[in-house]
Amino acid sequence: MDAAARQVITAARKQMSLSPWQSMCSLLEAKSADLQQLPPSRLCRLAWAAKKLDTSKTPQRGRAAGNRNLVEQQLLLKLAPLLSWTSSRDAGDTAWAYASAGLLDRSMLIRLLRAYVSVHPSDPVALANILWATTRVAVADSDIIQHIDLEGFLSSEAASNAMSSLGEVELARTLWSLGSLRVNHQVFERINQMKLSKARPQCLANIFWACARVGRALPSGFHEELCRRAPLPFKELTACLWALAASGDSTSPVWHLTEVSLQKLPEPSAAAVGSLLWAHAKALQRPPDLLLITAHQTARENYDPKGIANALWALARTCSSISKLDIDRANHLIHQDPGRFKPQEFANCLWAIGHADKPAAEFFQQLRLPNLSDFEDQHLSNIVWAFAAAGIRRVDVLRAISVEVLRRTGFTLQGIANIAWAFVTLRVRSVSLFEHLRQLACNKVQSAGGMPEVADVQSLLGILWALGPNAVLEESLRQLGKSLDGHRGRRQLDKPIGIQPLSPMGGPAAWEPRVTLSAAGARVIFKPAGWAVDVGTDEIPDGARPLSAFASAAGLCKIDASTSSGFVNRLDTPSSGLILQATCFEGLFHLQVQRELGLLERDYVALCLGWVTHDRSISARVRKHRGISETSVHGRPALTKLKVLAHLTREDPCERYSMLALTIESGRTHQIRCHLAHIGHPIAGDARYGKRTCFGTGHDLSWPGRHFLHRSRLAFTDLDGNRQSVPECLPQDLQDALAKLQVVRGYRNLEPWLRRDTRAAGEPFRELSRFWQPASRQQAAPEPLELPWHELAPMGMEALPLTGC
Repeated sequence: MDAAARQVITAARKQMSLSPWQSMCSLLEAKSADLQQLPPSRLCRLAWAAKKLDTSKTPQRGRAAGNRNLVEQQLLLKLAPLLSWTSSRDAGDTAWAYASAGLLDRSMLIRLLRAYVSVHPSDPVALANILWATTRVAVADSDIIQHIDLEGFLSSEAASNAMSSLGEVELARTLWSLGSLRVNHQVFERINQMKLSKARPQCLANIFWACARVGRALPSGFHEELCRRAPLPFKELTACLWALAASGDSTSPVWHLTEVSLQKLPEPSAAAVGSLLWAHAKALQRPPDLLLITAHQTARENYDPKGIANALWALARTCSSISKLDIDRANHLIHQDPGRFKPQEFANCLWAIGHADKPAAEFFQQLRLPNLSDFEDQHLSNIVWAFAAAGIRRVDVLRAISVEVLRRTGFTLQGIANIAWAFVTLRVRSVSLFEHLRQLACNKVQSAGGMPEVADVQSLLGILWALGPNAVLEESLRQLGKSLDGHRGRRQLDKPIGIQPLSPMGGPAAWEPRVTLSAAGARVIFKPAGWAVDVGTDEIPDGARPLSAFASAAGLCKIDASTSSGFVNRLDTPSSGLILQATCFEGLFHLQVQRELGLLERDYVALCLGWVTHDRSISARVRKHRGISETSVHGRPALTKLKVLAHLTREDPCERYSMLALTIESGRTHQIRCHLAHIGHPIAGDARYGKRTCFGTGHDLSWPGRHFLHRSRLAFTDLDGNRQSVPECLPQDLQDALAKLQVVRGYRNLEPWLRRDTRAAGEPFRELSRFWQPASRQQAAPEPLELPWHELAPMGMEALPLTGC
């Protein structure tokens, strides 16, 4: 028996090309009592050898390899109850062998940890092996850290002595293991004593990765040393870039190694390409370069679930194009074996495809959902968001998600907002679900002391938009505003406005913004054409001046640019009209709530091409794609209402125009311009959207020099509870352009606008009186209707069939 054991151990140590098959079989057939006669150290080495032979590069194939693996696995199982450890090395070897074979459980790990600290001397290699084995157990047993005293183990004399004598390879393995377990131990300080020039690239990458996992600053010398090793192997490169992405470092020179490695090394694996795309999207937030896109296209057919999820997520995150081939690969993997996808990978694929330029309707219509009980809260919200973003209403999917959501109470405010938005956007109503979401949102806010975090503001506004008024949520936003305002409160600054005028597009040099109303927590500013309402991250057009500069120079801006300088609504640069600006955070949140609840009135007048035959509502969904808004079933709900004031012509009787009064109940980018172009009547002077309609050849799209679109009225409630209604007449350039047209019908409707009568601008859209009205809606062609509401049936009841998606 001893001879057979020695033969197996020798073969493993010398990495022989042929396994000692007969010896292995004789050991497996031996009685446990006979094996127990071997010295404890010999048994531990035998377990190590069994696994070592399993992982050696021996040319075994087919049934022979399967039989050998089975024998080695069975031998490990047979040895397990016989093992005891008399040295730290034995404990380390055993931990490595059983963890590598997937046979190490919680009880054996605890015994190994205790054995290591009880025997002397402590071996550094064994310490690295035991910590590595702990990470393998933690993959299958996420609660392992709570049941083993890892902190006590690391602070023991044996572990401390071993850590003080770790070599560079063992140090890298130890830190990698601690990083995997997210244990920030003082042994990380040993990094500063390393001789980087002698370390292997894998050691440098492992340490780099581990530091990011535990939230430690990445060692400064590592960046230069890694660059010196270029081209870096892809396995090490992906680990380093993950670390940079996780730590938010977008300026490291290590990012440039991607291009070097792609140019000089053989093609990376599909897994490496997916990881590279993910890291670049996470940290750099810009579309990948051509080399990386080429690598993605080459690797596409070899992606596994993790690879395709990383790649699609990265492309969607950087607003890059997701091709039909990308979607087909994801579709193939999902239908081949949905169980191969982890919940996060599945949810990320759907989220990304929902972001695609042209989301795959067929993909979502044919998708089979896995067991939703395995999905985390965020995954559920991402899945239902993806269906809504793609405009696909599948009642079976929404019912399944609704049932699962009703069982849970741990959703974040962002998750609640996504779920509510998705159901409302798809026009699916569930009384029980909506009430559950309202209660969850209120509970979240109240558990935080009635005051949300600043990061939750947009989520709360989204919940209000979807689910309607909620006193608890509205009051929480107001309290947050008061807290942010601090001692300033809602004090107003009524300084005279003095600023150098800017010549607006198509207007005289004397034009400049002006304050038309100051109220509690709010101010209304008239914006001439040529001024940009600079909110968000949009670039200011060439030749335009930011409206925030006017507010700052006049001493009006009391809110920083991170909250859009207090601007509550926006208006395109070539358009004119009223802008609402909050003067304090309390006012900002108060006005934003009104906007989401539809209590903020925004009325417009516009001159459009062609004769609009009747008053109408336009409910086409709008999405922004590459800087241009377009109507699409994949867009967000948008509603524009219009009333026809007059029909006019220019010099050529065939060059027809309509003067319209409009109001919007949503605020999508370029909504009015997009909606009017959608019905074939683009705004005069709007070359971008006008050239896409049938009027593009019959009208001068450059006239009258800018958009004939003017926001003529704003109405809102200030912080004192007073309802404010602010009118603004047509600016001089639009009035002059209108005077050059010949009125065919509706002159008396148009006359107040020609003589700058504020009563015309101040009349609310819903109360607008006209002397002439066009044909009634019944006499005109029928309007295309948006998808009707669908009542989600309770469990056990059959939902009404739908006629389409």
